[in-house]
Amino acid sequence: MTNAINAAIAAHSAHDLDDALADAGVSTARHGTTGADDEACDIDGYGTVFFHDIEQNPGWVVRASYTDDCDHPVDDTELATELAEIVAWTRQIS
Repeated sequence: MTNAINAAIAAHSAHDLDDALADAGVSTARHGTTGADDEACDIDGYGTVFFHDIEQNPGWVVRASYTDDCDHPVDDTELATELAEIVAWTRQIS
């Protein structure tokens, strides 16, 4: 599963990320159009994750209650680490 999650992160695909996390047992929902600016993955208990392809500062963004619903940029490594923890927690409680 981690390989699929990392591949989705590297591909900047929130929909692929949704699929990989769902396969790992994490409760998710995707919205928006694949490859479009509104493509996002809602991760239960974490927040909404999407990729901003802004020229000056492209990267993943998390919008969650722990960020006061503000956009919090994360790099690929930080996102992968946080999602690995979510997968591990999900497996512990399943």
